[in-house]
Amino acid sequence: MATGAYTPKEKWMKAAISAGRDAELHGEVPIGSVLVADEELIATGETMVARRGPVAHGENTLLEELGSRVWGLPHPLVLYSTLEPCMMCLGACINAGIDVVVYGTPASTDGGAWILRIPEVSRKIPGGTLTLIDGYLESETTALLRGYLDTSSNEGGTTYVRSLLSGD
Repeated sequence: MATGAYTPKEKWMKAAISAGRDAELHGEVPIGSVLVADEELIATGETMVARRGPVAHGENTLLEELGSRVWGLPHPLVLYSTLEPCMMCLGACINAGIDVVVYGTPASTDGGAWILRIPEVSRKIPGGTLTLIDGYLESETTALLRGYLDTSSNEGGTTYVRSLLSGD
């Protein structure tokens, strides 16, 4: 299958949403991600910033779990994330050789595509092409973040989520 012709699968974004709910159960902002190869779930990641520090975003915890095994996986590698990856996570995806990133909610304040001002859906990168598919199941991923605002007492987390949703 050609990466450029990739069609997202609802079940994988719903798995990322589930990982986001797990993060919330652990006192975190509800951001989750999953990595898929050959239509098989390879790894799941959840945000762990409150527990492990500022680089423990969902995409990074997923890649950290895989370690160097990520480079031996079949392609295309597709990462689903409930939130647009930041620059750090987008860079980690590129370094890991991920072919497609599908995300739900755009991050109006710190999303990697937003910062890079990438207007195209697909972007050439050194060594290949990273395809970004934005806004996939956005209403569900945004509802996850909005629900967090109603239930969380984590002031730092709620401030961050409000900033993400400020474009609404």
